[in-house]
Amino acid sequence: MASEGPNMLLILVDSARPNAYGAYGGVCQTPHLSRLSSEGVRFTRAFCVSPICHPARASLVTGLFPHAHGAIANRCGAGAYPYGIFESIPSVVQLLAQIGYRCGYAGQRHISVPGFHDDRAIPTATYRERLKMQGFAEEPLPDRKFNACGRTPYDIELARDTGFARAAVSLLREYASLKQPWFIQCDFDGPHPPCFVPHPYDTIYDPAALPLPENLRDPLTDKPTTHISCRMAQGSGAWTDDQWRVFLVHYYGMITMLDVLVGRLLDELDALGMAENTVVVFSSDHGGVVGGHGLLYHGTPALFEEGLRVPLVMRWPCGWASGLREELVSHVDLLPTFLDLAGAALPEKCHGRSLLPLLTGSPVAGWRDDIYAAFNGDGVLGYTTRAIRTADWKYVFHPFSFDELYDLQVDPHEMRNRLHDPACAQALETMRARLDARMKEIDDPVHRLGLWRSRLAR
Repeated sequence: MASEGPNMLLILVDSARPNAYGAYGGVCQTPHLSRLSSEGVRFTRAFCVSPICHPARASLVTGLFPHAHGAIANRCGAGAYPYGIFESIPSVVQLLAQIGYRCGYAGQRHISVPGFHDDRAIPTATYRERLKMQGFAEEPLPDRKFNACGRTPYDIELARDTGFARAAVSLLREYASLKQPWFIQCDFDGPHPPCFVPHPYDTIYDPAALPLPENLRDPLTDKPTTHISCRMAQGSGAWTDDQWRVFLVHYYGMITMLDVLVGRLLDELDALGMAENTVVVFSSDHGGVVGGHGLLYHGTPALFEEGLRVPLVMRWPCGWASGLREELVSHVDLLPTFLDLAGAALPEKCHGRSLLPLLTGSPVAGWRDDIYAAFNGDGVLGYTTRAIRTADWKYVFHPFSFDELYDLQVDPHEMRNRLHDPACAQALETMRARLDARMKEIDDPVHRLGLWRSRLAR
């Protein structure tokens, strides 16, 4: 029997910091997301499971943490880590298709997710060939890795992300005549650095007026040396304040450009008369470090807030009222939420929990009081870390270095590692016990490491 659930549109950007968006109190002009937020539910404490694309995206569509779905790190060439999830693990796309949903994809396709009926992905080679036919080359060129920002020689209509938006609009128009519910995922490439944006989005913001991250000049001396090494490798540790402001002009400009494209999708839903019965979800695969602790890029063993925290806004006009939720929620909660909306059963293994009670404003007893995150390398760098975060504390386990402990109430920017502070000994013991319980619950292989047992014995 076909599902009578609502249509679903999942919009994902890449490497976005929530506090950059106007809807979250940031400086960026994002009127379309602000509209979505005012009409839907905005989560103020939402988190990805890993600060790197492939594991984060795979967790979102499987409801599982990386060790359980198989895409533990980004693929970087033949013979590297898996590009997709284990064949035995069902994706939300497959599960929705089984109950009658038509499923379509538009975007950059970081990972291989089976089950889409209509795949409108635009490979990089295809996009570059289209640009070449217009007389342009994509910026930045492959040999300009550390050229972090600039203006493209073409306008918004030739931008890569605009092509993704067009593909999503074409799916919306095609699906408007369906007699069955649909699920569409649209993945944008920005605002992932490097940030090369078309005019006028490179001049919207005044660099002199932009505030710099509060922890930009963190010396990192009380943190594992991997953090310093990664910052040196990225080259951003030597940037001046002016250089950072120029970069932020382009990063924020790209966020505003993407908001224009999100607006096109929302406008198309309105024009087609599908907005009322379509659940729209906006989020980012992971956070955007962009200056946090002097780092430019994510994908390092540093499990700072900037890399883990994500925007999350959900709207369903005929399903729930607008509102604000401050519970700790994770991307693994999206699959059970989608299935709950569609009236489908959960797979046998799922690490998340449906957000529907929070979305409808129902009283929720026993909601989680901590967030778990993991990092297993980037496809080239092999390094394992685990983190547990509550409303007040964060603890990060480093098997090959010393750990991190932050009192988020007094140090929200994670400037002072309290690991060796006698006043925090009880908090350290409590957080280690929490992480131990969480890793055991989800059968994390790291839980069986002798190094972890030695942490508990201290």
